[in-house]
Amino acid sequence: MKQMDDAFTHLNAVIICGQTGGELWPLVRRKAPRETVVFPGEDESLLASAIRRVKPLTPSPIIFVCPAQIESDIRAGIATSGLLRPDEYEIVIDPEPRGTAFSIALVAAMLRRRDPNAVMLAMPSHLMVDGDERWDQAVGRGYRAAETDLVAVIGVPSRESSSPHDYIRPGREIKGVPGVRVIADYLAAPNPTQTTRYINLGHLWSTGILIMRASIALAQLIYVAKHSYDEGIAGLDRVAETASFLASIEQERWYTPEASSIIESLPTASFADAILSYSEDTAVIPSSISCTSVSSLADFDDMAVPDSEGNRVMGRGFEIDSTNTTIYNDDRLTVTLGCDNLMIVNTHDSVLVAAKDALDTLGDVLPALVDAGAWEADSSSVSEHSWGRATTIFASPSSTARLIELIGGKSIPEYARKSRGERWIVLDGTITCVDGYGTRKVGIGDHLEFKPHERHALLNSSGETAQLLCIDFILAEERLV
Repeated sequence: MKQMDDAFTHLNAVIICGQTGGELWPLVRRKAPRETVVFPGEDESLLASAIRRVKPLTPSPIIFVCPAQIESDIRAGIATSGLLRPDEYEIVIDPEPRGTAFSIALVAAMLRRRDPNAVMLAMPSHLMVDGDERWDQAVGRGYRAAETDLVAVIGVPSRESSSPHDYIRPGREIKGVPGVRVIADYLAAPNPTQTTRYINLGHLWSTGILIMRASIALAQLIYVAKHSYDEGIAGLDRVAETASFLASIEQERWYTPEASSIIESLPTASFADAILSYSEDTAVIPSSISCTSVSSLADFDDMAVPDSEGNRVMGRGFEIDSTNTTIYNDDRLTVTLGCDNLMIVNTHDSVLVAAKDALDTLGDVLPALVDAGAWEADSSSVSEHSWGRATTIFASPSSTARLIELIGGKSIPEYARKSRGERWIVLDGTITCVDGYGTRKVGIGDHLEFKPHERHALLNSSGETAQLLCIDFILAEERLV
């Protein structure tokens, strides 16, 4: 991707994060938000992909917006990506969940105070987007549209999908802004019958990726509130006013009972739906970039090419005498025989077999698992890191065993456990250990031992992934206490 040019001086990237569990279980857990998961078949998480896409285009720190309960996960996901230094991003915690209208208004108010000419590239985190020259071109056109005080959204070619989408009918090209068109019609999540018609008519999908001046984002919320008869839109002027007030005070005061009471009284609304439906100062940037939403398991049918029987396989799978069945798994073999209309998701620790017609009720599964005390509702046995992957293969109150895959050329930074000892056994490859005794190389069959508080780091200087077994345990003398 090309580096940012001087024309994007005022551009600020805003990545809106939020979903955990629900419609994406078992791939997403309550303590592993969608943004930080590396889906099978992908090289990096949605969060890392979004960072990689926007970082070359903005001179300003990237802003992440998220609820408080996943802030630590988002922060860890940013660190794991290895793409941003601490001074290259900031996290804004939503005081209360009120929809993207409030989230965008809050950041817009903050940016307007910093730079009256600030332009926002506001994007949801649940998109898989090809970050090639077409992406750069679309953002550039949106930036020019924003400079004329328009709210622009990127639109991509529509196709049949298992999930609802918003549709845009492009109108005439806007004079002086090549490649940008007025929005002749905006349709939010039409019913399936209408969807087929809009696809046939050549309507575009709305990606929800918005480009606009921060000041205009706030002004548009006030405008549509005064010009709409929709009760859900009528209070958006209060959203803009509250966001502007919060941006003028210390962030610590956002979370007081008084502030929470005011915010809870605001309407819950989508910024894109409100502005693109009711404002006259909007535009669409038609683009051929590949864009796939990842909001529910149904979306994964858009990510694989079906065979002649409508079956899709992502990972290792065979489908025999089956129709319209999707297999999605990590690394184990999954075979179907005589199945129809099923979604099968096979992870390291959980398997979901669901009728596709029932996927709209998948959100009910997670609360049921929580009530049943299933730990798989909260977390996964597999965690992805910048250095590789850790898979829990045994866990008890006194010890845990993990298979560690340390990528060639990567290292596990120096650390020390506070209350547990560790034993490492090299299963494959050669690694370098750096600890209080110096630097040493260990190979297959060798082991390393560390007591609590002993700092150590591991480096794989080869070009191949090394496999290690890491066992952490409570020391015998402590177990006797």
